[in-house]
Amino acid sequence: MNRPSGNGPTQKTRGAVIYTRVSTGEQDRHGTSPETQLRDCRQKALELGLPIVNEYYDPGISGGFLSSRPGMMAAVADIQAGRADTLICANMSRYSRDAEHQQALLKSIRAAGGRIVFCDMTFDDTPTGDMMFGMVGQFAQWERAEIRGRLTRGLYRRAQTGAQPGRATPPYGYHIVGHRDVIRGEYPESDLGRYVVREDQAAVVRRIYAAYHAGTHSLTALVRELNAEAVPTPGRSEMWGMTTVRYILMNTVYKGVAVYGRHDNVTDEARLQERHWRTGELLKEPRRRRPAAPETWITMPCPALVGEAVWEAVQVRLRENKARKGGNPQRVRMLTGRVFCPHCGATLTLGTTKRRDRRGNIVGKPQNYVCYAYMNSLRRDARPGGVLTPACVPTAYAGEIVERDTATAVGDAAHHPESIAEVLAVYAPEPPAPPEQARRELAAVDKALQDLASQEAAAVQAQIAGIRAGASPDAYAAVFADLAARRKDMEGRRGALSRSVREAGRGKAAAPDGAALTRQALEDAWQVLTSPKVPGAVKRDIVATVVEKVVPRREGERVITDVFFLPGVLGGTETLQTRSDGSDSTRALFSVISAVSDAASGARRFSGPPPLNGLL
Repeated sequence: MNRPSGNGPTQKTRGAVIYTRVSTGEQDRHGTSPETQLRDCRQKALELGLPIVNEYYDPGISGGFLSSRPGMMAAVADIQAGRADTLICANMSRYSRDAEHQQALLKSIRAAGGRIVFCDMTFDDTPTGDMMFGMVGQFAQWERAEIRGRLTRGLYRRAQTGAQPGRATPPYGYHIVGHRDVIRGEYPESDLGRYVVREDQAAVVRRIYAAYHAGTHSLTALVRELNAEAVPTPGRSEMWGMTTVRYILMNTVYKGVAVYGRHDNVTDEARLQERHWRTGELLKEPRRRRPAAPETWITMPCPALVGEAVWEAVQVRLRENKARKGGNPQRVRMLTGRVFCPHCGATLTLGTTKRRDRRGNIVGKPQNYVCYAYMNSLRRDARPGGVLTPACVPTAYAGEIVERDTATAVGDAAHHPESIAEVLAVYAPEPPAPPEQARRELAAVDKALQDLASQEAAAVQAQIAGIRAGASPDAYAAVFADLAARRKDMEGRRGALSRSVREAGRGKAAAPDGAALTRQALEDAWQVLTSPKVPGAVKRDIVATVVEKVVPRREGERVITDVFFLPGVLGGTETLQTRSDGSDSTRALFSVISAVSDAASGARRFSGPPPLNGLL
């Protein structure tokens, strides 16, 4: 429907650009088809005596978006370039359903000497007209929120009845009954949204669980075997991968519990300026998924493919293997998955570079963080006749320097009392629990400590058996470290609850020293991160409690490591910068940078109480 306008005159001319938009499925429900809108807009241009310069159409795009609407952007560009002076829309909801976007577009068009005209109402260029424009715009935004709310409530009501709502792709091994199945007469209407077992795929799922539960296959062995036998994959990929097999082993649906509402969709148009973590290409979808709070999930019964005991045993083995990482916890680095490229935002992975002396002998293998998007684009294009199109710039950051600077930044943060005081000024400490609730929680913690003691005893017996079989005594180091960390957390919680119960009996509640707790937690984390005896898997878990992400970058010969802390650790979204030129003699300089803007740093904003305790 878009007609090219060519090179228009630089001086503004009297003319109209027509803009139409529909969201998916909206045209049938509300009579807002593009044809109807276009007819009304053309009639409006005829009434105003304006020639039509261009017609733009955004199909299937929400009115809550702005920069991701190419038709609207082109229409505004025509007015700013002087090719037209009037934007015609069918109504306010077609124009925009976001009040901020409505005002931003209006200011841009008026600044260029243009105006906005709607087919169903007129707004004068007066204070009263501006007020009416804002009120109608607020109503359009409210209507959008109501539509989304009704849709969400309807989906949740359907899930509460045990029917899976709105899932296009069922889990591997199942078929979800849809409307087409009912129309074809294959299932009754009462089965809509129900899970039905696909025996051909279910046999593969049972085989995966049986092999992993028996301990005869690792994830790698399962992937290799499935690919060797050309077993059909769950998706469009021709090959099985580690992620696919791990997802099958972790999905609760296979023990008979389907979950709805595990993720929320969040609209963030700033994502359109980011690049895909793997391919390095610009993102095309402004929505992103984020984990929803577990208490909002809705569980639905479905046919189980494995027993619950088998499923739980598989989860234990997955956790143990993750901690050991192939039997050697040191192979897991403290910053695994938390270092990102400063150029494209992709994950930085740790690669090994061979170094030779003057005689050509290999003298060391220093590990560097390199951009995964860049390396993956080289591998993807390294084929006969392929064109080399790197997805990012080639750069490398010494892994030892980045990890050292991150550990030092954590220790430096522990000695910034002004930052910790800011946390306590912004976030009020939690009030003490009522005596009855504290007693119930204390009993629950005591029960958890008893269970933990049983797990510790089992781990000791397993280690003894492993040593007798010839295994290394360090094989269970990560397991014992995890058990120790859990015990420390539980005992700390038990002590706080016990004090709360005692103080309640004396008529007063103890006020915890939040600053001391935060400082001590950071100091403990720093000691763990700088210890050569602590496995990498444990360091990684410690980093996850205080650090959101790490972004190294270069300024000349120096490396600047930006460490983004989690909310509340330094009073909001803040960074500590560590500067180094890569030499051992360089002294690290630290400076706290508060209130880092989203646009300048790319840091995500968070909300919620600070993690004053339980960091470790």
